[in-house]
Amino acid sequence: MQGVSLVNHLRLISGYHMGTDLAERMATAERLQRQQREALAKAADEIERLTAELAKLQARDASSVG
Repeated sequence: MQGVSLVNHLRLISGYHMGTDLAERMATAERLQRQQREALAKAADEIERLTAELAKLQARDASSVG
């Protein structure tokens, strides 16, 4: 590495540390992943509900036609 790129690389590395920042970032990541899991579960529930509702409507329409 030369000149400026070495300096930039050293500055980047200097930002890495094992202090409280890492613990906070890990806690934030865990919280966000939990929220994502909950949102995906709710979405799956809603898809199942809408699929069942659609099936009922289709059955009702089929019985009224015949």
